[in-house]
Amino acid sequence: MTILPSDIAKILERTQIWKSLVTLPKRMAELEKRVAELEAERAIKISSAIDQCMKCKTTLVFTEETNDPAFGDFGLKVHHFKCSDCGFTTTRNYTPGKGY
Repeated sequence: MTILPSDIAKILERTQIWKSLVTLPKRMAELEKRVAELEAERAIKISSAIDQCMKCKTTLVFTEETNDPAFGDFGLKVHHFKCSDCGFTTTRNYTPGKGY
């Protein structure tokens, strides 16, 4: 008895696992798109929270970038912010190429 490729395809089409595997590339693409959308939304929320004064909720103004005391020229930077309304100052660690 010879089993042809078309016979194997017919058998596979009847199995539940094969049905799941066939739809996997489309499902993966949809999930990857959704994850990218969620990450973008999160980045916007984080960005707006970083830019907001913790005391009066006004937008903070970036004033300067300095080297991290521990790492010097290598790695982290320190970003300094000041509130234009209440004068509150704060710093954020910043990794070049990655952000806050």
